[in-house]
Amino acid sequence: MQLKHILISIFFLVFSITLVAQDDKQADYASVIKQADDYFNAGDYINAKTSYQYATRLKPADDYAKTQLQKTIDKLRERMMVMEQYSAVIAEADDFFRKAEYEMARSKYQEAAKIVPSEGYPAEKIKQIEEKEGAVRKMQLAYDDAVYRATKFEKYNRFDEAIAEYEKALAVFPDKQEAKDAIEALKVKKADFAKTVSEYDNIVANADRLFALKYYENARSEYAKAAEARPDEDYPEAKIKEIDNLLIKKTEYDALIDKGDELYVNKSLQQAKENYQSALKIYPAESYPKNMIEKINNSLQEQVGKDELYAQSIAQADNFLASKDYTNALAEYENAARLKPNETYPKTRIKEVQGIVDQQLADEQTYTIAVKNGDAYLSAQNYGAAKAEFEKALAIKPDADYPNEKLTLINKNLQDQEAVMDSYNESIARAEAFTNNKEYDKALAEYKNALVIIPGDAAATAKIEEIKKINQEQKDLDFEYSQVLTEADGLMTSGDYAGAREKYTAAKKLKPSETYPANKLAEIDQKLSDQQELNNAYNKAIAAGDLFFNKGELDQALLEYEKANQLKPSETYAQEKIAAINLQLSEKNKEIEEYNGILRQADNMFGLQQYEEAKKLYLKASYMKPKDAYPKTKLDEIDVILNEAAALEQEFNKLVAAGDRMMEDGDYAKASERYNQALVLIPGSLHPTEKLKEIDNIEAANERTNNRAYNDIIADADAFFNQKDYEAARQKYTEALKLKPNATYPAARLTEITQLNEDISKLQEEYMRIIVEADRLFTSKEYDDAKRKYMQAAEVLPDETHPRDRLEEINLINRAERQNAQQEYDKAIADADKFLAAAVYDQALTSYRKAQKLLPDEVYPEQMIERIMNILNNNAMRKIHNGSLIVANNETKKFTFNAVDAVDRKTSVLLIKVRNAGDSDFKVIMNYGRGGAKKGGVILPMASGSEVQEFIVPLGKQYTWSSDANDYISFSPQGGDIEILKVEISKGE
Repeated sequence: MQLKHILISIFFLVFSITLVAQDDKQADYASVIKQADDYFNAGDYINAKTSYQYATRLKPADDYAKTQLQKTIDKLRERMMVMEQYSAVIAEADDFFRKAEYEMARSKYQEAAKIVPSEGYPAEKIKQIEEKEGAVRKMQLAYDDAVYRATKFEKYNRFDEAIAEYEKALAVFPDKQEAKDAIEALKVKKADFAKTVSEYDNIVANADRLFALKYYENARSEYAKAAEARPDEDYPEAKIKEIDNLLIKKTEYDALIDKGDELYVNKSLQQAKENYQSALKIYPAESYPKNMIEKINNSLQEQVGKDELYAQSIAQADNFLASKDYTNALAEYENAARLKPNETYPKTRIKEVQGIVDQQLADEQTYTIAVKNGDAYLSAQNYGAAKAEFEKALAIKPDADYPNEKLTLINKNLQDQEAVMDSYNESIARAEAFTNNKEYDKALAEYKNALVIIPGDAAATAKIEEIKKINQEQKDLDFEYSQVLTEADGLMTSGDYAGAREKYTAAKKLKPSETYPANKLAEIDQKLSDQQELNNAYNKAIAAGDLFFNKGELDQALLEYEKANQLKPSETYAQEKIAAINLQLSEKNKEIEEYNGILRQADNMFGLQQYEEAKKLYLKASYMKPKDAYPKTKLDEIDVILNEAAALEQEFNKLVAAGDRMMEDGDYAKASERYNQALVLIPGSLHPTEKLKEIDNIEAANERTNNRAYNDIIADADAFFNQKDYEAARQKYTEALKLKPNATYPAARLTEITQLNEDISKLQEEYMRIIVEADRLFTSKEYDDAKRKYMQAAEVLPDETHPRDRLEEINLINRAERQNAQQEYDKAIADADKFLAAAVYDQALTSYRKAQKLLPDEVYPEQMIERIMNILNNNAMRKIHNGSLIVANNETKKFTFNAVDAVDRKTSVLLIKVRNAGDSDFKVIMNYGRGGAKKGGVILPMASGSEVQEFIVPLGKQYTWSSDANDYISFSPQGGDIEILKVEISKGE
């Protein structure tokens, strides 16, 4: 296509120039040749060809124009061959580009750029290739990130989220078969897992039911099935261990009961009582040994009397208390108080022991909750929280095996995590050091190593992309610089100095520190200057020669043509003119030739100021042509000259001597003045004329040097200014003003720099004020406020990286917190749903509230809490209290009611709504019993704050509730006042 354009352009240009030639036959040949040479030297061969053709029409016999025309045609043929080669390579490159074979396309475009450096099309296509490859890299990163998250979700059995991530990956690369296969596999795995979870939940529910009924062997078998179904769950193993311990205790308990019964039948009441007391120590909540002890006490009272039995009970109770057997101690103190109601000692001890028992119950509850929480955190791999919970449990029961075992496992996992993080941090530190030293390849290797340690790490991934971008930018710069230099060198070789200057200047802007472009620019300046001087001198001599020749002044014409021939020996025009003049002179007759020869000799002598010799020759010529006035005039002139010579020569010599002295002193202006004065006296005098030429050359050289220095300094200053290095730019502009004090450009730039420095100073002050506040907020973990401040700082100074780095870090922190909260939320919801399915309303409510705190925007926990409350309200069996009732600190409020039917006791649930009337945390002791006898109770933790607090107590799970017709509930705040709003007993599902 480009070859066609060239041929069409040649046709129209030739046609138009031909018409002009027909209209202007008298155009100056020398001017046309000069224009043609300029076109040729600049590489504009089309216009050069047209001009040379025009010159051959002006002078058809001229060999120079014909020779140059042939050279121009050869150059055009060479260029057409190059363009054909260029077009072929471009066609190949475009074909590879259409097929998306970008590496092959890039290679071909680079090859085409070397063939024709001035063409911009290859560079444009290479840039498109880089953009497409960059887009592919981004897509691959998004795909890999989605697959990584999917594998993480799959690891924790979060199949819906894993499938969603694989679908995101397919949105990037729809044809990726591995992602499609993974989705299908996950669907199967999800169904299998759901079936396993359902079977597991059913087995655990049945095991829990059997455990609650104390069918321990059957329950243990079910828990073993559950552990086999889901080996990752700790709950079944913990229950199996608990049952094993219970079975050991039960065997011991049954043996003591059997022995007690045997002794009781044999009337060995005291020994029977001791066995029943030992059994009661194992199972304090069992009513049978209590009832038997009560029967024995009644019998002993009849045998030994009230006083003796009282003393025995007090002694036994004190011994039990000393050995921390609080159940039997309480029973004996109660027996003593029953025997002697007016005695204060047993009552005091009863209160003391009851407090200890209540605390033990509370500790047991706290221990159980801590262990369950620890198991939940451990399952979620939240080792820090799990460790805290198991340490809390261990503080309550220092000898317990289970918390110790879990803490050993957690500490090992924490050590493994710490080792991984140490290795990761070391790689990151090395990578950052390499990055700071601009050793990007080494930094890239370290960041990749960090990704091996922590796959998918966002920070390392971002840094890898950043370094790849830096490397690519450097490659692009190197390639562009190389391309521009190749074009510049090609233009330089072809003699297109203007085009070469433009390309070398562009290369210098790309890499200001490189010296090669600057050296080439200086070389071009010198070549252009020398060429211009030579052309000017040559054209001046040719024009003068033509003028003299046309006037018939052949001698003067000959001098000018010879001068032109010396300047450009390869040019034939001057040589042809010299030959023509010589031919004309040889054709004159001998007399004229002799006459002219004598006159020439005379003139030469006259010109050499050899006036005596000239006078003789002019006299001889005058004798030969007496009528010719010229010799006579010259003779008169010589007489005048000879008369004035002495005075004139003296004055001339003074001026020349003065000029020589001033020139030696470097005062060229005054020296020039003296030489010109001398030439006024003796025009054409060789010495002052040569000295004036020498002065002109010196001043021209100084001017060129000064201009080059000025332009170089201005170029450096502009480069510093564009790089915003205003101090370096200011120094350079000041230096330029010293070379050219009247130059307006550097002065204007200095004014602009002063204003910019003032503006930058203000912006920096504002930036630092905002950054200090932002860093303080960041350190205080007030991330939302810090984020707003960092965004303000980035608006003030957009080039600063610190705000952007902090914003990225805050986003990562928020994302991590959200992910952690989501994991804990999912775990809490799963636990709550399981507890709700098992009608364990208190633990279900606790888990739903925990989930609600983790993700307040989720509506599901609130809906399920409302559902639980509706279940309890709808199934209310005893509405004990509804309204506002204040109970003061350390006081007891007792509510009585009709006992719950025996069939409903095991499913009884106590609902309490209460408000803390104080401003601190404390405990409330809730007891229940029958008549005046306390049967059991729990401790309610009251959190500070005026919000209504709800408690659900599964009374049916307490043996002392389900086995007796309890008819009262009491509340005793320990540390602050409470407001009781609602108390009711409901039937669980």
